Amino acid sequence: MSRRFGIAVGAIVLVTTACGEDDKAATGGDPPSTPTPTASPTEPSGPPTAAPGVVTPHSEDPVLRAAAGERWTNPGWTVADGDTLWMFRNSFSSFPGVSRTDLMRSRDGGETWTEVGPVITTEDVPFTERTAFVMTGWVDEAGWHAVIATYEGQTEPSAFGVATADRPDGEWTVAPEPIVEPGITGGFDDLRIREPSVAIADDGTLHLYYTGWAEPGADSEIGLATSTDGGLTWEGRGSVLTGDQDWTRGDVGGAQVVRAEPGWVMLYDSTARGASAAGLATSSDGFSWTPWDQNPVIDRRVSPGGSIFQSEVVQPDGDVATYLIEAGQGSGRTSIYLLDLDLSVVANRD
Repeated sequence: MSRRFGIAVGAIVLVTTACGEDDKAATGGDPPSTPTPTASPTEPSGPPTAAPGVVTPHSEDPVLRAAAGERWTNPGWTVADGDTLWMFRNSFSSFPGVSRTDLMRSRDGGETWTEVGPVITTEDVPFTERTAFVMTGWVDEAGWHAVIATYEGQTEPSAFGVATADRPDGEWTVAPEPIVEPGITGGFDDLRIREPSVAIADDGTLHLYYTGWAEPGADSEIGLATSTDGGLTWEGRGSVLTGDQDWTRGDVGGAQVVRAEPGWVMLYDSTARGASAAGLATSSDGFSWTPWDQNPVIDRRVSPGGSIFQSEVVQPDGDVATYLIEAGQGSGRTSIYLLDLDLSVVANRD
């Protein structure tokens, strides 16, 4: 299958978990998306499960591992720039805890990667002392804008910040204050926000999708904030997706939104009480979303290493998007794998 790329303006994050079904009730919040250092992913059971023809693995071997000295890694913001893929790979050994982001480059569609150099560490982000991942971002005339998501703990506030550079392998500057904090909409996101994903509307409006929690023990929802001034200020637009389908068990999050003209497509997950699965939803305007009636499209049994923790989807060229997942090996470590995601089954078409 050929792989051609255009500039990706939105990047996306899916979070699932290997925690047990009682984790959410016991902690009063969502289970961590990465196990503690002594934990190992739950072994999958049964045959791989996915909607036919939607997800296609390239290989059972990983394409990337964590940075030297770290235990876990996830494919942060991944951008297609001509024939080059740039990945802001996040690596860490505790969660929450100190993290680092390194810029990676691929010129063969994501099958092999070269480390270019460091981008940020937790020490570079003034509004957190713990986890700081580069999760999404956008590219415009002013340069590259990487969105940083902090994580302080299951019942602690978190925030989104931004780092900017003229080019991906240039010098990155982290803004001193967050751009979006809990309660930007009010209600469903008062306690905590996580898992940002940016996409750009035809009129240039930035759409930032995120997971929100109202209070400890509440089901998570997917919300939206928008910016019409290039990301300087943001307006909360409310919850746009809840866990109404049975497979979600009430919880949804990890929205990853791409443009699939003439509509929008969202890949999102459910991590409720250990359920690790993902589904698709569509929208004609980026505000109103309809879940696909054949969800879920993937669960943890289809990942090469077992449980899926996080994933990244590159803006598709045509109907097929490059799909990168973080999967556990059952040994307290994770690696990154390459798959294809065919959006033609759900993309809005005339």
